[in-house]
Amino acid sequence: MNKLILLMERWLEHKKREYDFNVKAGEEKFLKDLEYKRRDLDQAIKQLIETTKSVVDKIQENMYPFLPVDVEGVGRLQVVAPIKNYEHVRYLVIIDGQTERYFCGEPGTISKISVGSEEKMIQTATLSDWLSLSQHLESVVAAFEARLDEQTELMKKAIQKVQRHYRQPTLDDLSRWNEDKAKGFVPNPFDKSYQFEKYVFTDHVDAEGQRYATVITVQKPHPIKRHQEIAGHIFYDGNQLERCLIIEKYNYGDKHVEIDNINLGIDGPYVNKGLGTSLMQSLCKVLQTLGVETVTARLSSVDYKRKSQLYRYYIDKNGFELVQELTEEQWGIVTKKLNAVKDQESHG
Repeated sequence: MNKLILLMERWLEHKKREYDFNVKAGEEKFLKDLEYKRRDLDQAIKQLIETTKSVVDKIQENMYPFLPVDVEGVGRLQVVAPIKNYEHVRYLVIIDGQTERYFCGEPGTISKISVGSEEKMIQTATLSDWLSLSQHLESVVAAFEARLDEQTELMKKAIQKVQRHYRQPTLDDLSRWNEDKAKGFVPNPFDKSYQFEKYVFTDHVDAEGQRYATVITVQKPHPIKRHQEIAGHIFYDGNQLERCLIIEKYNYGDKHVEIDNINLGIDGPYVNKGLGTSLMQSLCKVLQTLGVETVTARLSSVDYKRKSQLYRYYIDKNGFELVQELTEEQWGIVTKKLNAVKDQESHG
């Protein structure tokens, strides 16, 4: 009996050892299988991130910073330039409330990015962020493309607006502006007592084909002032050049008038374009309609160095006759005889 019991105990002990061995072997196999599966998963995650990162790099390269997009299943994405003065260094981030997680580096860690001597601590995107991004890559790319198209259209409209505002005006533009400004011109607009006749001439054309205008204004008799003023104005390049020519003392019915001042500058953008000659011709036409028979201009000795220029303007171009020679000590005098004609110009 004792021998039987002893045999039974040995058998049970053997079975226990056999069971323990099988359990241990099963556990080891399970752990080894788990390790293999973890390695496969790590490899798959690495490949997933690498594949997705190539798309992320393209987005970072082609998108301007700070243009967010919302993608269903992912969240709000945006390209940022986190390092000041290094806008070319860009990262794609997912925005979660006040937190930005960067699609770079080891997933789900606190990391540091450096550019030159600048550094910034960041939080990297989690594995869940990468997985969501990879599963919706097509939607993400489409969203950024649409955002880029939207910004491109806005930029085009802005450029067109700037071009319209600052574009170089054409000759037709300038000609139209010159005529419109001349016809709408009012001398001394804040002096309601200043009454005037206005003569508009819009038939002038410069060498480049721009039409420009001259206006002669003749002040009407004033109850207080003894004399009336005649003034000449030019409208050229879209600009209004007022009082380029002045006759200060005129009374209706005068047969003779004297030009007190004519000034378009010795140099600058309005010289040698024929503007002064056009203005003088317009003045003479108006004086003829007013019954004036002669017009005189005095040439100051201060302008002696410009003597040839003054002679060319008055005598050669505008038909004045020399009455008194201009010298360093003596004023010159030129005069022109006019024939009275009927008023054939625009007169208002």
